Amino acid sequence: MKGIDQRIAELPPEKLALLLERLGKAGSVRLTPPGPPPLRPRLWKDRGRPLSFSQERLWFLDQLAPGGDYNVPAALRLRGHIDHQAFARSVNEVLRRHEVLRASFRTIDGSPVQEVLEEIRLTPARIDLSALAPSDREPEARRLARSEALRPFDLSRSPLLRVCWIDLAQDDQILLFTLHHIVCDGWSAGILTGELIALYQAFQAEGASPLPDLQVQYADYAEWQRELLQGERLERVQEYWCRQLQGAPAGIHLPGTVSEASARDHRGADESFTLSRTISAALKALGREEGTTPFTVLVTLLGALLHTESGQEDLCIGANAAHRGVPEAEGLVGFFVNQVVLRVRLTGSDSFRDLLRRVRAVAEDAFEHQELPFEKLVEALCPERRSSRNPLFQVKVDYQEERSPLRWQGVEVSELSVVPTPLRCDLLLIGGSTDDQIDCILSYDTGRFRPETVKHMVWVLIRIADIVSFEPDISLGELMRRISQEGERRRVAERERLDRIGVTKLRSARRKSALA
Repeated sequence: MKGIDQRIAELPPEKLALLLERLGKAGSVRLTPPGPPPLRPRLWKDRGRPLSFSQERLWFLDQLAPGGDYNVPAALRLRGHIDHQAFARSVNEVLRRHEVLRASFRTIDGSPVQEVLEEIRLTPARIDLSALAPSDREPEARRLARSEALRPFDLSRSPLLRVCWIDLAQDDQILLFTLHHIVCDGWSAGILTGELIALYQAFQAEGASPLPDLQVQYADYAEWQRELLQGERLERVQEYWCRQLQGAPAGIHLPGTVSEASARDHRGADESFTLSRTISAALKALGREEGTTPFTVLVTLLGALLHTESGQEDLCIGANAAHRGVPEAEGLVGFFVNQVVLRVRLTGSDSFRDLLRRVRAVAEDAFEHQELPFEKLVEALCPERRSSRNPLFQVKVDYQEERSPLRWQGVEVSELSVVPTPLRCDLLLIGGSTDDQIDCILSYDTGRFRPETVKHMVWVLIRIADIVSFEPDISLGELMRRISQEGERRRVAERERLDRIGVTKLRSARRKSALA
């Protein structure tokens, strides 16, 4: 006998609607709508595969302005012996496993499709810098890595993956990966790295692949997504977001920004900082006490910062959602990540704890409705579009859970930063835990903010974290008052310091003049 929930889920839409109507009239408890159908493999034969909604947006952007802005680069420094034959075999096995890495994109009857080659053999490029002077090798390697990271892809040619080795010395190499965002996201990068290491170790030992074959592919997901997001389900999730963002502010008006006319290249710069172990431990304990995550605590800190700096009581903050709505998608490489908008309302009488609870509720609700692609949300809301600004939000937050260090048998592995990622919002706060501390990066659009403005915001954020870690029930109004007073004292002290430097320089110049 099937359970009642399963029998309800299998009802045709018209019968389900009738049942819900009758139960509603009877005053019964509201039923939860049935979940998404299972993700199953499709029979594609020779026809082109569909694009997901996110892929389609990137494809159109590439048609308008081809370039390397949507490249996803990664670089690893490897010290130890590398079996390059086993590694090349591992790369090609990953290509075999994930169809999307063998995909190219073209139009059929005016619509984009992805075509998948049955087989691709990729030979990693190799550049030898060992003949250079030791002091010149790393600078040249970084120059090459930056150039490779920015080199555009032609979406009509597969694979949209490049692999390159840079030899610095014997058993000292840099491994470069570059993919186009249309075939991967951050989660996918972790899958690729894990699979490559597992395959390399098996092939180096002359064994077989230890990885089970995938049951579905990214194109199956794209078709599943399009079938899922239509009709009543699409209307329901669109209605939620339209209601949630009705009357939302067009932006956050922070002091120290420059005119939008100059903010068009989206070049980013970073300001890094670390919250001490004491502050980090207290904030994490507060999160656990309120039944929420470090991500929510970070959003709340950012909300308090934005309120302190702008005085606004209605804030829209962007965040990433993994958007892998079914277990079958968790092991796939592809472009799944979605963006959600966290709309946070607050007043000066709210305590930091009140704000944390509100952010928790907003975030939980937003992630429950993450299945609506961001491009569909923009389409539904029709906000005013400006080429210099991201629609719906200009400030974003991301929290990266502490990752286990990469383990490559017999090889010392470290990650390298090769090139700043183009920033597509005004501010991006990234947090992550390492060694019981919360490490943060505040990235900013250099066309919108001056470095001294961002340094001040970092100072304010650290002071907020310090105060609320010991006084979580402090009101936001009192928090603003304290920060303002401390900020004024800092400015006065800085002016006095500069005045002293100026007087010293003036006296020195006078002495030199008298001696002359």
